[in-house]
Amino acid sequence: MLKIHILGSGGAFSLKYGNAMIFLEDDEDSESNLLFDCGEQFLTSCAVSNFDTKKIKNVFISHLHSDHCGGLSTLALMCKFFPGHIKPNLYFRAENKAELKRTLWDNYMAVNLRTLATGQLAEGELEASLDHYYNPIPVERNGSFKIGKFTCIPYQTMHVVNGYDFMLSYGLVIKYKGTTLFFTGDTQMNPKQLELAYNMADVIIHDCETTPFKSGL
Repeated sequence: MLKIHILGSGGAFSLKYGNAMIFLEDDEDSESNLLFDCGEQFLTSCAVSNFDTKKIKNVFISHLHSDHCGGLSTLALMCKFFPGHIKPNLYFRAENKAELKRTLWDNYMAVNLRTLATGQLAEGELEASLDHYYNPIPVERNGSFKIGKFTCIPYQTMHVVNGYDFMLSYGLVIKYKGTTLFFTGDTQMNPKQLELAYNMADVIIHDCETTPFKSGL
């Protein structure tokens, strides 16, 4: 049976509801599980939800805002040093491992994780890398990835847009035992752009604005 754990359902500044994070698992297959996003309130949300972090084997990051990936360093250290945890697979929309590492590690995580204590690095290593903490797996354009009984397809959404650039952000279509789920992740209300995923989905978990003011995002 598929179980969906809502670890957080708020926005970037929500203390009451936490950052939006979802954990999916097949309770009959321990390999079929996925953490969708890992925001900076990850540890607090897990404690409030009484969620066992040892379950986490796979992580998908939708985009690089801190309320969606700011907990990656915390999770990395937990999985490396806490008993019962394993090194997770880390999925991210990139054309190759070099691009994934440049985007997630060089620009985001390295400042927190590259220094390990004496004896925690192999002989000849001067500092840690992303591979010390995660198994990085790039998902190519129009690609998909399979985790146990889940077939996962990143779906690009419109999040932050200006006249010159836009924030790359991805929802996720997940196919499981004849059922299709769609998690939008962060997106503007753009039904036409999301129509394809809407039409194929049996279950939709949709981003929505809950603050007393409109952010436009």
